[in-house]
Amino acid sequence: MARRNDPYSVHELEHKDFLDFKSLSNHKLKNRTKDEEGQSVHWQKIKWFRYTKDEPKTIFFKYDFTAPTFRKLTVAQQATRGTRTTHPRSLYENPPGISALKKKDLLTMCTNGSIPHCYAEFYNTLTVGMISDYLDNLKIKTRSVCLHQRSFLNPSSLP
Repeated sequence: MARRNDPYSVHELEHKDFLDFKSLSNHKLKNRTKDEEGQSVHWQKIKWFRYTKDEPKTIFFKYDFTAPTFRKLTVAQQATRGTRTTHPRSLYENPPGISALKKKDLLTMCTNGSIPHCYAEFYNTLTVGMISDYLDNLKIKTRSVCLHQRSFLNPSSLP
């Protein structure tokens, strides 16, 4: 429920508003595995990042808050003649689909009043994607396998 004194600010986005930074980083960034001393970078162990305007292509990091100095990781490729700036492209060309099961549940919520009727048209026009259906079927199969294993071990533990 929204707060009465300080309500939420909602910014509606379309599929074209989502940008693909992964492909941009693969194109623009290099050396994400070794620091300047040649040692491997353990990303999950880093406790402190620091970025400076003076060295925009370098990430400074520490594994421990008490370490006296930062380690350096240079991540950007060297500029060469003819290098042009690139911008992230749109992540989705078309609106991504949702699973058929999810759409069915949302439409049920529209008819029973859980979702206001003014939004029903939006949910009716959602597209169904094949990948989402595959993932939903995988979740259902995984759940049934887990239930079967649980009932095999302890039949009284079934929901």
